[in-house]
Amino acid sequence: MVVVIAVIAAGAGAYALYFGFNRMHRYRVIQDTPTSKIRSMAMGLVEICGKAAADTYIKTHFSGIDCVYYRYEVKEYRRHRSGKNTSYRWETIDRGEKRMPFFACDDSGRVLVRPAGAEFHVPVDKVFLRRAGVLGPLILSVFGSDSAGQRGQLVEIDPNATSWFSSVGDRKYYEYYIAPEESIYVLGTADIDRMAPDSVVLRKGDNEPTFIISDRSERCIVSNLWWQMFGSFAAAFVLIAAAVFVFSRFL
Repeated sequence: MVVVIAVIAAGAGAYALYFGFNRMHRYRVIQDTPTSKIRSMAMGLVEICGKAAADTYIKTHFSGIDCVYYRYEVKEYRRHRSGKNTSYRWETIDRGEKRMPFFACDDSGRVLVRPAGAEFHVPVDKVFLRRAGVLGPLILSVFGSDSAGQRGQLVEIDPNATSWFSSVGDRKYYEYYIAPEESIYVLGTADIDRMAPDSVVLRKGDNEPTFIISDRSERCIVSNLWWQMFGSFAAAFVLIAAAVFVFSRFL
């Protein structure tokens, strides 16, 4: 049994190491790529900052807000029993996303972004709560807003708020999205549009696959990548060291 745990730890450590190098590559690519104006960007890997726009938009999953990209997640507060021990935690029970081609615009022009294969860095924008139990719908109908009530007794709450007094069956609905005219950061490959040969498009490159779209600043993205890289390498060191220790003691 101990050996099996050691093998699992070694595998997890190897994956953490791979993920760390993946984050390090993206970190270096962003650091080494200067920001370009859309009108003057060259073919190949480019970095631009602008605003999102489109002729038509998709709607976010719960609130129905216009956007060019959204991701959602549903979590439920559940009870788990193991012998005499009982634990409670929020678990993801559903998730999904939708993306569409859109334009990135700055003061020099605009360029079409085809987001297939892009890595999105978008923080949570809205969180809705639905209480379980007999009194849940009554409480939400009294204290919830009309617009939330019309969409299934969901009340919008502060995304950064800590959940207190959660009950089994309570659900949280998370929305992440990029809205029209929202500031965006795009790191991708500028190339001839295969669907319109007379136009330039930003897409995932064939030689350099790094393709990042975010409504965060470059500084914030770089900071997050650094911490992910540091955490992954630290976890890999601990897991692999533990596996080596176990193998050296029991084999």
